Amino acid sequence: MLHAQRGNVKAKIADFGLARINQENQLKITSCGTPLNMAPELVNHSFYSDNKVDIWSLGVVFFQLLTHEYPIQAGGFPELQNKMAWLKRINRHAAIKDDILWDLLSKMLNFDPKQRYSAEQALQHPF
Repeated sequence: MLHAQRGNVKAKIADFGLARINQENQLKITSCGTPLNMAPELVNHSFYSDNKVDIWSLGVVFFQLLTHEYPIQAGGFPELQNKMAWLKRINRHAAIKDDILWDLLSKMLNFDPKQRYSAEQALQHPF
């Protein structure tokens, strides 16, 4: 928890285990992190130029909080790479009942980074 005031607790998720400031629109090629939380473009060693990889990871965290499972199940990195290569979308889990919530999650967990929500779009979502 990053911030808490008596009577006004706000939980904020953060992981600064690996943090780096980059120039806007600069292509990045470094991929580090928890594999099951990594965006498809990181798993498949593609170039990426924006922070939409972080939106994917946040979507994974939300998915886990709701379902107690990862959106993609894999026994190891090679299996995860294989699944990420042929999957086109994340299937809706039975525990996710709310359509508006699922709309947000599916846009955060879009395999196409160009179609994936930005932070601004996620914050503006009706959910």
